[in-house]
Amino acid sequence: MQHHHLPLLHHFQHTLVRINDLGSLPQVGDFLTCEEKAAAWVGAETHRGEVLIVHSAPDTDVEVGLFLAPSLIESFARWSEAPFPCAAERWRHVGAVIEGLSHFNLLCHAAAFERPLTQLELEIQADIDRFSLLAWLLHSRNERAFMRHNPAELWAFLFDAPNLRDAPGSVEWKRYRTAFRCSRALTRAMLPLLAAERWQAFLQRLRSLYRLPLAAKLSLSGQLG
Repeated sequence: MQHHHLPLLHHFQHTLVRINDLGSLPQVGDFLTCEEKAAAWVGAETHRGEVLIVHSAPDTDVEVGLFLAPSLIESFARWSEAPFPCAAERWRHVGAVIEGLSHFNLLCHAAAFERPLTQLELEIQADIDRFSLLAWLLHSRNERAFMRHNPAELWAFLFDAPNLRDAPGSVEWKRYRTAFRCSRALTRAMLPLLAAERWQAFLQRLRSLYRLPLAAKLSLSGQLG
């Protein structure tokens, strides 16, 4: 699938790769799939606008694809010039694109080490990656508009209240709620590092978390409250 915003998507994918120190990963643009093909694989799931697809059938190789609705990518492109804060609807689009990039990176990294991966772990990492990517952008941009926002304000913007769109009590709702609670605790514990501008320590903590097994992430988040 070709898209004129591929260089932008690759730039943000590679920023997440550098933040998490993931080495060389495939470029996400080579795995973007159109809505028609995505719908054939996952049906109504495409209504979310972002779906990571791992499709297999008897006697065939596993196919991997990432569906990002064109409207989400367009919103993401406009946002990239001034990423924080933004209107609620645009933020939903932006968050979905970052989630897709995060999911793709984690899938590729886990596959390289033949490590099993769950949907819950994908969602936890996506929440952490949204925070770390935006925190890094706020740190690396010098315009006055960016300097008005500190990491605690960013954290509150992302984690003060969950935005769970699935039916309460459903499997998806429970998974997203657990992921939100876990990532909320893990990222809140890193705020003192950012407040003290200890960026190298912040990156080291992120990279350590990235490589923890799911059970260890959940246990640590429970200890942190």
